[in-house]
Amino acid sequence: MKSTTPLSRRTVLRGIGGAVLGLPLLEAMAPVVRAAGAPPATTPRRLIAMNFGLGLYGKAFFPEQAGKDYQPSPYLERLADHRDDFTVVSGLCHPGISGGHASESSIFTSTPNDTGKAFRNGVSLDELIAEKLGDQTRYASLRMAHQHVNLSWNRQGAPLPYDGDITQVYDRLFGIENPADRALQRKRLRSGRSILDVVGDSAKRLEKNLSRLDQHKLDEYYSSVRDVEVRLAKDESWFDRPKPQVDMKPPTKDQVRGLNSFERMRMFFDLAFLAIQTDSTRCIAYAAPTTATITIPGENITNSYHNLTHHGMDPENIRQMMLIECVFMDELGKLLTRLKETQEDGDRLLDRTSVLVTSNLGNGAGHGCKNLPVLLAGGGFQHGQHLEFNPPNQTPLANLYVSLLQRLGIEEEQFGTSTNTLTGLVAR
Repeated sequence: MKSTTPLSRRTVLRGIGGAVLGLPLLEAMAPVVRAAGAPPATTPRRLIAMNFGLGLYGKAFFPEQAGKDYQPSPYLERLADHRDDFTVVSGLCHPGISGGHASESSIFTSTPNDTGKAFRNGVSLDELIAEKLGDQTRYASLRMAHQHVNLSWNRQGAPLPYDGDITQVYDRLFGIENPADRALQRKRLRSGRSILDVVGDSAKRLEKNLSRLDQHKLDEYYSSVRDVEVRLAKDESWFDRPKPQVDMKPPTKDQVRGLNSFERMRMFFDLAFLAIQTDSTRCIAYAAPTTATITIPGENITNSYHNLTHHGMDPENIRQMMLIECVFMDELGKLLTRLKETQEDGDRLLDRTSVLVTSNLGNGAGHGCKNLPVLLAGGGFQHGQHLEFNPPNQTPLANLYVSLLQRLGIEEEQFGTSTNTLTGLVAR
């Protein structure tokens, strides 16, 4: 039987080398790199997952008819050139998830949050993909947002940061580092390894004095340490490999500071495209703007986008909201065009890249989480259809996530609240 003698916090800190509080900094010592090794033997497949956190106006998004002969809705008319390259889906939900804006935490995890118990999130779709495919590229994943969000989560139930600084995203992907910065980065990598060596050697002294519950907690800690070790090893494996050269000029702080929301979205999409084209990552998560007052040249937008989604059925509020969301669709169309027009080994890049557009809100006006808007483009699926699920709100959105994982070559049979793959979505 293990000793029940209490261990002071100081003892625990000493036992693991005093590194508990320092560990979160290790991820920031260098870019998040999980990649190494030779090119994959199979066709590279990728995912861009987008969340529009205020919903998309259903009457303008969903077609009235199901199947291939649907009449496009006002939003889908903006994507007319891509009709054969996407599927729009209605009637999906996230079972057991509610809470209005707080539901964004579960949009990519499909973890129920209304169980009456303390909420602990599961791993998100993008992070699972990063775990499985991250050893094939320089970066396991790329997370970009216009504002603070909690969309991506690790297996320990901790939210992962998103980057809202366009200049920093560019520098991570394509920036040229000066010799002094590289020397400092190498020193930090080595320092990180030294800290982990101390943690691994000294933590063993604690084990004989811990209860079973405390051992379980320490095992979780060890798991986090091993994750950092893997990350540091892959950082080092890519350290001396040159970053790809692209035709996009490095954005400056002054340039970015003057951008409106749509221009920022366009630059984020440009970076997403280049990251995919250069195979710098296989997974990108993106959060669209929600809080800003969005301006459109030639239009008088009188309120913030968030307030407009609480339109109260006011025709003018709805008109202005639709103007904003139509421009969202226009920017999405430009990204799809670039992916279609770019070839990779004889295939369109879009056919190797699934582009998922969804929202944690099915009804932004009432904060409802049913009938979530879903559009899936590319990825090598048979498209040109509206999949309508009846009765509505019985089929989990996570079924689509399973289909996406399997298309990426990740043989998962279940994710979150899924019950199967998504019926009607078939690979070509």
